[in-house]
Amino acid sequence: MSKVAWPTFWHLHPGVRTREELTLGERAADRMRNIMGSWPFVFSFFGVMILWAAGNTYFLQRVIHHKAFDPYPYILLNLFLSMLAGVQAAALLIAASAPTQSLRRSRCTR
Repeated sequence: MSKVAWPTFWHLHPGVRTREELTLGERAADRMRNIMGSWPFVFSFFGVMILWAAGNTYFLQRVIHHKAFDPYPYILLNLFLSMLAGVQAAALLIAASAPTQSLRRSRCTR
C-alpha cells in the first residue's frame, strides 16, 4: 500500500513567493528559524550548556586543579546566551514579517 500525499496548492496563492523571489536576508532568516526552532537544536543547546557548566566547575577546577576560564557565575556563557537571544529575536521578526511584506507587495501590484 503506497501513501499518496495530498496535493498542495501553495504555489498558486498570490501571497506566497518562491525561493527566487525572496531576498537573501529573508532566506537566511527562514533557514535560521527552521534550524533554531527544531528539537535537535534545543536538545543540543542544552547539552552544550551542561557541558560548559560541568567542564568549568568540575573538570577544570577539581580534576586539573587550574583556574576555570569561566567560573561559577558563568559570565561568558551569559554573554553568549544574550547574543544568541538577540540574533534569534531579529531572525524571528524578519521571518515573521516576510509573509506580510509579500502580501503588501501583491496588493500594490494589482
